[in-house]
Amino acid sequence: MWRQMRVDSAYLERIRRALFAALLRGNRVTLAAFAALAVVMCVLAASGGDWFYAIFGVAMAGLLPLLLWRSSARPGARVPVGSFVAYAVTPDGTLHASGAQGTTTVNPGFVSRLAVTRDCWLIGLASGVLLVVPRELIPDADAALIVRHLPGRAAART
Repeated sequence: MWRQMRVDSAYLERIRRALFAALLRGNRVTLAAFAALAVVMCVLAASGGDWFYAIFGVAMAGLLPLLLWRSSARPGARVPVGSFVAYAVTPDGTLHASGAQGTTTVNPGFVSRLAVTRDCWLIGLASGVLLVVPRELIPDADAALIVRHLPGRAAART
């Protein structure tokens, strides 16, 4: 069954927050390395060194989340406000997505990962594309149909 939603600022903000959280989790090692580098540079500068490297380290540690926040806004910039998005999952696990950009059909087996945040599904496709879908558009029962066809699940059933 198709479920649709009108795109508004609240929809775009939910998508952006979910994607930003996923990007932060994916870059946590880099973020921790930049933060550790900034702390080391500040300690060295406080002990009589040059403050340029300390300021540079702090700027790099603060710049990464800012760049990730900016990049998390890009998917929402392509969706016109006021348009509709719709999603459906058929009983065989095929995912259908429709929006202003067109219609996409993802056959079972081409979904590589499925994750859930507080209010969104993160659906990773085998091609490297990440779909961020509000949870009310794909209910838990439909998500279970997708999970049944994940590549790791198919090997476990045989």
